[in-house]
Amino acid sequence: MIEAEKIMGGMLGSEGLEYIEQPLPPFLREPCLKLINGRSGIRILCELLRPGKVWMPSYLCHSMTDAVPKELSIEFYPINETLRVANLEWVREVSVGDMVLFVDYFGFDLHREAMQAVKERGSWILQDAAQALLSTFDRPFADFVLFSPRKIIGVPDGGLFQSQCSEDFSSVELGEVPAEFMLAAYRAFFERTHFDRTGDGEWFSSYQTAEKLSPIGAFEMTSLAQGLLRNGFNYGQIAEKRRTNYQQLFDQLEEVSVLGALPEGVVPLGFPITCVRRESLLPILYKNKIFCPVHWPLEGIVPADFEEAHRLSQKILSVLCDQRYDEEKMERLISVLRGEM
Repeated sequence: MIEAEKIMGGMLGSEGLEYIEQPLPPFLREPCLKLINGRSGIRILCELLRPGKVWMPSYLCHSMTDAVPKELSIEFYPINETLRVANLEWVREVSVGDMVLFVDYFGFDLHREAMQAVKERGSWILQDAAQALLSTFDRPFADFVLFSPRKIIGVPDGGLFQSQCSEDFSSVELGEVPAEFMLAAYRAFFERTHFDRTGDGEWFSSYQTAEKLSPIGAFEMTSLAQGLLRNGFNYGQIAEKRRTNYQQLFDQLEEVSVLGALPEGVVPLGFPITCVRRESLLPILYKNKIFCPVHWPLEGIVPADFEEAHRLSQKILSVLCDQRYDEEKMERLISVLRGEM
């Protein structure tokens, strides 16, 4: 039997079911659609706005492009190897009524100049804060903001889609989530929770099944996830732990950091590094029961002429820094990385 403390990575299970009395978290403020997942927010917005074009960054997860209806045109803009917008030349091609999506990569505030330039073109701005649930910086140029809690905290499902403009979502009717997906998601969530607490059982195949069944569209977040989001987490403690773990990584791995020092107001998803020997490093991490995600493969999704994004995709590794890990576990992770880089 594999001991739970030797496993690092994978989906987050339950962090407990204690009721916490606290103010309404900013990501739950109205107007807000509480959806089954984050990608559904992209689909709903495309259907609401019917933009002439949907502009997306050249460094992204395929789930974002999958969410755009087939009849809409997707254009890409360049992201460089530090996860910033590479230049603003493309902005001249943005038209009134287009929709432009910006990503808060790893929880960081990176694109203000580009967003301001796009705003001046009269387009809609969707700020994808899927990786920035607990970051506290403002988003003055966004018309809409999208959150994905499962990336940061232990909930079985959920996406939050907020409006910062005149759209109040009154025309959107949410249906019940398909039972097949709901049961698969709950099974994966509770199996991972059991595994974390006992070291016994298997959860990954259930997680894969739930991912395959995950719907895209106007489906409502489950009541369990809504209750957990409102009163199930001490967000201050989680934010502090993630920032502490990031700083510990940065202190010892600064030379390979993609994003650099941690600014105020940022609560990180992970600690991205560049690793030219990534493909030989990953099996060593797996052998040590460390499962660092790779964000993201771009082949077949983004055109090859976005060379900087493709170069980054081939060497980036997202080192874990979430709230499950204390200083000792982080030191074990750093030791393995330093021994192989």
